[in-house]
Amino acid sequence: MKIQVRIRAVVSLTFSLGLGWAGLVQAENAAIQQIEQVLLESHRQGAQVQQQITHLDQEAEAAYRQYQQHLQHIRQLTTYNQQVERMLIQQEAEIAQTQQQLAVVEKMQAAALPLLVDMYQALHDFVAQDMPFLHQRRLQALAALGQQLDDAQLSLADKYRHLLEAYQTEIQYGHEFVAWQGQILDAQQTPQQVRFLRVGRVGWFYQNLTATQGTRWHAEQQIWQPLNPQDQALLSKGLSMADENMLPDLLTLPLFMPQLAQGEKVHE
Repeated sequence: MKIQVRIRAVVSLTFSLGLGWAGLVQAENAAIQQIEQVLLESHRQGAQVQQQITHLDQEAEAAYRQYQQHLQHIRQLTTYNQQVERMLIQQEAEIAQTQQQLAVVEKMQAAALPLLVDMYQALHDFVAQDMPFLHQRRLQALAALGQQLDDAQLSLADKYRHLLEAYQTEIQYGHEFVAWQGQILDAQQTPQQVRFLRVGRVGWFYQNLTATQGTRWHAEQQIWQPLNPQDQALLSKGLSMADENMLPDLLTLPLFMPQLAQGEKVHE
């Protein structure tokens, strides 16, 4: 009987110890799980913090790059502004120099305009006193030249160029040996077709179309004078030479040699 009681006591103690050990193990497992959860949460939060740190680092790096770009842009702007400032200083100096040059040009224009007017008047007087060949055309050219000289839109250089062209045209007339057919009024004021021959400014002739009558312009008397038979033959020869129908040859036509009046000087 006592043995049974002891066995029961041992079994009861063993069962109690087993129950205690199981509870202890269960409590330990729960603690371990709680610790693991804490560690997992800590790792998760650490990962989030690391992501935030990485993101902030990337933002900081991007901000630094942008800062460097701004610095580079500022340096470029500074260099550009310095260059523009130097250009402005140079332009101001050039403007001042140009203004001085314009002032000189204005003074030159003020002095040159009267000279152009004098040159024009001298040319006009020359044409008026010259042999009246192509008279209407030359007067029209002078009238057009006068309008150009009065044109406020034309520069002084253009006016001077037109004036020189007119002088060159008149000079060229003095070197020409030309023949042409034209019309002249006879003593009865009847138009008559004739052949003209001009030798520069020293000889002006015409011959009727039948080559039976020749006439020369007397510059001093301002009239047409008949030619003698010998000069008439020379005029026919001269017309053929001007028409290039014969080789050039020496002509002894009566020519007018203008002489300077007493006290008159040659203007170069």
